[in-house]
Formats: sequence, structure tokens, C-alpha cells
Amino acid sequence: MPIALSTLTNLPLFSGLPAETLAEVISEGQTRHIPANTEIMRAHTQPTHLVVVLKGQLQLLDVTADGRIIRVSFVNPGDLVGLLSVIDDQPIVSNVSSYTTTDLLLIPMSIARRMVFSNASMTERVLKLLARHIRKGTEERRLLSLPNAFQRVFVQIVQLAEQNPDQQVANLPKQHE
Repeated sequence: MPIALSTLTNLPLFSGLPAETLAEVISEGQTRHIPANTEIMRAHTQPTHLVVVLKGQLQLLDVTADGRIIRVSFVNPGDLVGLLSVIDDQPIVSNVSSYTTTDLLLIPMSIARRMVFSNASMTERVLKLLARHIRKGTEERRLLSLPNAFQRVFVQIVQLAEQNPDQQVANLPKQHE
């Protein structure tokens, strides 16, 4: 199913792009409706598409040496999966699955690379997005460095509450998370 131009331009990454670039994404991009708990990508594989979450939620998962599955993070509407692969042409590092029923936009890697590297405003948005992810990773490492488990849980809940305007935690993590 093709994506509507209005849906595409409402995504911050795509707003303000030239009409011909948007037309290419619309003609070559694909939308997918994914049920909850469906594997999307495996770690250490080369993605063929840049994935944009339109609705729902994905989760990035890692497997520990002893076989436990650990959620690394959530991917929310408007967020991307595979952006680093667009830039460095390397495999993805985490397993990706749908946490809830999810609608995705899949943009072929060749088109995504052309968009990022040939459009200054898109490059700026990508750099800001990557900077935001680096800052988030730094905050997570700071959280993990707290010496007391109760402190880590408290800080995590406060951070989750600060993400919502009503200071409510919508998806409280499970104890093992």
C-alpha cells in the first residue's frame, strides 16, 4: 500500500524535502502492517530497507552470553531502524521485533542513502537524531553506573515519567527489564 504524502511530510525527518525526493519515497517505499511479537530483523544482518515506524512500537533486543533476551530500547512512531546502516553500510547490531501491532514504512537503502547524502537539510536532521541517540546512550550508561539497584529503578521511573506531559508512565518495564 502506498504511503500518503501528508503522512510522509508529517514525519520530522521528511518535512521540507524536495517534491521529487518525496515522490521517490512514495513510489519506491512500502508500508507493512506487522502483528505484535513479530521478528522484523536479526542482529548482524545487512538491512535492505530503512524502517520508519508510523504507528505502534518496535523493540530492539540483544541476547546475552547465557541466552537471555534483553530489551535494549523501544522504537516509537517517527523513529527509524537501520539509520546507521544507511550511513556506514554495516549490519544492524540488535534484533528488531514488534512490541505492539505496528505499521512501518520501508524505504530501500539505495534511496535512503541518496536522501541522506544529497540533501543538506536531511543530513542535518540525521546528525541531530544521531546526537540525540548518543546522549540517550550516555544517560543510560550513567544510570547503569549507579551502585544501588533501588537508585537505578527510581531514576529509570523518573526518566520514563518525564517523557510524558502528564508525568505518567505508560509502559512500566517488567522487573527483569
